[in-house]
Amino acid sequence: MKKRYLFMLSQAPHCGNGVQEALDLILTTAAFDQTVGVLFVDDGVWQVVEGQRASGLGLGLKDTAGMFEALAFYGVSDVFVEHESLIERGVEVFVSIIPLKPLGRRDLPALFSGYDVVVGG
Repeated sequence: MKKRYLFMLSQAPHCGNGVQEALDLILTTAAFDQTVGVLFVDDGVWQVVEGQRASGLGLGLKDTAGMFEALAFYGVSDVFVEHESLIERGVEVFVSIIPLKPLGRRDLPALFSGYDVVVGG
């Protein structure tokens, strides 16, 4: 039975393996022909700002930018960013590493209701 999954990413880049693990779960879910959406909120918006690279930081973390770019290959086209999270972080104009659909905070309940499972937060 096909389900709709929404993954919320709220962690800043390079803060441990959480983002890598979330991306693994997202891509695995999509590979099993499930409908997958991704929402970047809070500090998670930094994940998609161009130039966020782990290499050279000495943290032993993988760069996740390439994995985000693979979302489209796995059929994940519903990728959202919460507009207010960007504004609160002073990132009103930026270059994203992937195409994003901006949403207002007031639109989130309607987004959540369109998915069977919401992961993260």
